Amino acid sequence: MRRPYVLAAAMIAGGACAGSGTLHSGRTALAPQELGTVAKAKEGGPGGFKRVWKGPGLQPWALLKWDQDHSSAVSEAPPSLLQSIRDELGRLNQRRTKGDDLFLTVTVYTYDRGGWFSDASARCELVARDKRGQVMWVLDGEIGARRALAQTLVDSDESVVARALALKVRQEFNL
Repeated sequence: MRRPYVLAAAMIAGGACAGSGTLHSGRTALAPQELGTVAKAKEGGPGGFKRVWKGPGLQPWALLKWDQDHSSAVSEAPPSLLQSIRDELGRLNQRRTKGDDLFLTVTVYTYDRGGWFSDASARCELVARDKRGQVMWVLDGEIGARRALAQTLVDSDESVVARALALKVRQEFNL
């Protein structure tokens, strides 16, 4: 007798979650009111991210500044992963452009160390905000540590993941 009620409750709960505008299953740097808009973003883009959202009238930016207070990684990630990502994305600031500075929050919400036959990978969310705190763009997707991106034989997985992430951002914005 209880099965129909449990099934109905599960369907209602599933529908509520599906309609709530979730972006992914991990931690996010977006406010609840921002999630709904970003969750409707187009899938894919030139950089190969799973989801890309760009604010209306997005202009080129001058510097991409790291938001240390809000960036985070799951405990499974190597301790140096965020620093590696910061270093690689910091190289994007070497180009000369005009515009406002953006503040970048990186959230690594899953990390897989890989194994004998698979490379390390991370699922990341990147949120860029202007000085007023408005979201300018959001990128979300999986980043694989393709060994072809290693510059030396001893490059760590986290440095290769960071390099792959920076490459995807360059491709996404034609930098």
